[in-house]
Amino acid sequence: MSIWITRPKVDGIALKARLSQLGISAFAEPLSEIEYSDFDLAALADAAGLIVTSRNGLKGFASAVNLSADCADLKAVIETLKGRPLFAVGKATAEMAEELGFKDIRIGGGRAETLVEMVLKEAENSERSGRQNFYHLRGEKIAFDLEAALKERGAQDLDLHLMPVHCYKLSEAQILPSDLIERLTKKQINTVVLMSPRTTRIYIRLMKAHQLTEIAQDLHHCCLSDAVAEPLQVFGARNVSVSEFPDQTHMIRLLKSLYLS
Repeated sequence: MSIWITRPKVDGIALKARLSQLGISAFAEPLSEIEYSDFDLAALADAAGLIVTSRNGLKGFASAVNLSADCADLKAVIETLKGRPLFAVGKATAEMAEELGFKDIRIGGGRAETLVEMVLKEAENSERSGRQNFYHLRGEKIAFDLEAALKERGAQDLDLHLMPVHCYKLSEAQILPSDLIERLTKKQINTVVLMSPRTTRIYIRLMKAHQLTEIAQDLHHCCLSDAVAEPLQVFGARNVSVSEFPDQTHMIRLLKSLYLS
């Protein structure tokens, strides 16, 4: 029996390697892939701060930096941005920001909503006069509307503006590979790892499309958070476990408790 990791290729392979070191059998078959988007780094020069709600946002930033490596005019902008406050959704994102050279990193509680008060407090205590632009390094679709949450808490009174920077997008799988379908029908897979609400929705769509709904009922679904698990309720999944905290470390801890206890 084996664990199906649904993360994008690079992240899936990394998680598979971690599990393999622990003696847990797993394989990576992504349900989406990440495409990084080019964007104008110079447009971020007036940033009062940066907000990152996934590591993919930082990877998109790093990709843009690499593409502009030969542009001398942008080097000063990049160094300025690395000195601005960066609000990271959780510890793993913060660690990546540190690796990229960011110096003022504020760490949230693992969910985007935990950044709201932190950003508002920064804007309130800022010595800047006039408009304060906070740039959100994000994908085209997001699970939590940070802009709306900030507005509800009075962002306009602080002249705080959340500026979206679309630095990556996800392309969704349209079919399941035949070898994966064969493994599912032969019941060679007993667990599915789901790390985002969108991935869960893709998973449900494809299991239905391939008429694998009944098989899915017997699978153990390990979800990063309650939000990731929620669509499975309507799907009728009987066996669902949720990570104690929404990060990869705790997901691995959950899998260890299931397979090594």
